Amino acid sequence: MVIAVACDGLAIAPAFVRASSYMCYDIDAGSPARCRNIPAADQPLDRFPQFLASLGADILVTGVIDADVKDYLEGCGIEVIDGRSGDPLAAVEEILDE
Repeated sequence: MVIAVACDGLAIAPAFVRASSYMCYDIDAGSPARCRNIPAADQPLDRFPQFLASLGADILVTGVIDADVKDYLEGCGIEVIDGRSGDPLAAVEEILDE
């Protein structure tokens, strides 16, 4: 499993549309095993699920996201966890503990 976290600098992006990169955490045995920082690709929304799939991402973590965008991504098989802020690794660890 890979969890992609929408980031703005070193923190979770306050809004999905403001993400400048994605911290991608490979999960192994229930814990983050490897992290990659991937620059955000400037592309239309209809190509974004393929972008996440190319990263191997199953889950997207972000701050605020438009409900229609969230529904679209989830319809494409990407779980969206919104309303998060702060440190990306801490958010991933929290999600894994839930």
